[in-house]
Amino acid sequence: MKLCPSCERSPLAFSMVAMITLVIGFVTWLMLDFSGFDSLSRTLGALVMALAVGSGLLLYVMRCLRRHCQHG
Repeated sequence: MKLCPSCERSPLAFSMVAMITLVIGFVTWLMLDFSGFDSLSRTLGALVMALAVGSGLLLYVMRCLRRHCQHG
C-alpha cells in the first residue's frame, strides 16, 4: 500500500503500533507463564500473538493514513 512521502515518515502512528504490539506480546507471555506452559510454547505463543496483533494494527494504521491523507 503506497503512502505519500510525508505520511510515510510519520513516526507517531508506527511507534504506537510497535508499543501496543510489545505490550500485547509481553502480557501474553506472562499469562502463558502463569498457566504453566514450558518456555518454548510460551515464547511461540507470545510471538504468534504479537505478530497477529501487530500485522492487524499496521494494516489498520496504513489504511487510515491513506484514507485521511490531505497532501495530495
